[in-house]
Amino acid sequence: MRNLINKNRTCEYLDISERTLDTLMRERRIPYVKLSKRIIRFSPDGLDEWLKNEQLKQLQALDKK
Repeated sequence: MRNLINKNRTCEYLDISERTLDTLMRERRIPYVKLSKRIIRFSPDGLDEWLKNEQLKQLQALDKK
C-alpha cells in the first residue's frame, strides 16, 4: 500500500475541486480514512479501485440502455 495522501493531493490526483471531493465524501461515495476530527486521508490504491468500480458502473448502465 502506498502512503496516504491529504485532501489537496487527492483533488490533484483526481483532477477535481475540493468542493466536489467534499460532496463525494458527504455522500460516502469515495473511500477515505478519518484519523481525527480534522485529519482525513486517502489511499491512492483505494482511489484507483474506486475509479475502476465507478467506470464499471457507468459501462453497465450504458449496456442496460
